[in-house]
Amino acid sequence: MFIKHALYSALSLLIGMGTTASASQIQGPWLTGDGAIVQIRPCSNGLCGKLVDFPPPPGEVKEEITDRNNEDKSKRDRKVLGINVIWGMSPVNETKWAGMVYDPKRGLSAKATLELLENGKLKLTGCKKVVVDVCKSEDWIRSASK
Repeated sequence: MFIKHALYSALSLLIGMGTTASASQIQGPWLTGDGAIVQIRPCSNGLCGKLVDFPPPPGEVKEEITDRNNEDKSKRDRKVLGINVIWGMSPVNETKWAGMVYDPKRGLSAKATLELLENGKLKLTGCKKVVVDVCKSEDWIRSASK
């Protein structure tokens, strides 16, 4: 009985170490398809991604842009720069995490997955239920910015 328990404990530890190592591989700054920088880091509920830079629309200053398209009218006056656009990411397996994503351009939150690809890119897939799940994916590349 002791050996069986010790074996399960060791196996759980190894599995946990693998997930932790993979999580550390996706932490840091990532360049999105729109040219924004999202900083992925640990937070209280898994992994989160903070919007730390983005190219503003012509004639606008990124530090002044508010979340004007948010479905939640009470959040439309908050600044977009610095908000969490990814949250609650928890491991599904060695390379994939599931949680939520927010798109400030559309003002929509959706279920999402992050997957570390063999080529070093990070694939983000967001799915919003309309009548059926409508999903969109894009590959992010590691950024030198912080």
